[in-house]
Amino acid sequence: MLEDDSYVHLKKSKMAKRTLQGTHSYDILCNPTYYARFNYIPVAQDEGDERADFIIDDDSDEGNDDWQSDKVRVGLHLSMLPEIMARNVKFTYNGKSAAEPSNMV
Repeated sequence: MLEDDSYVHLKKSKMAKRTLQGTHSYDILCNPTYYARFNYIPVAQDEGDERADFIIDDDSDEGNDDWQSDKVRVGLHLSMLPEIMARNVKFTYNGKSAAEPSNMV
């Protein structure tokens, strides 16, 4: 509920030309359009649905299906890490990724 003066102010305001639309944050994977384009399966699923059931990859190891989708999020967030940390991230087949703290200054 808005106060009357707040409502009047809101009605008079104009939207900026460049505003974030269609999603509630700058997390690109919150927007269904983008997570579909990246073939990302969100962690949150309907009750009773297993996320891994929606992930199709080309290997027979069913234990790494979540990691197949999680790599998208990790890859997108690499740009937010300091360069020295990002260069130390190692991607492995078994789904582990880590930057060795001893290598970071």
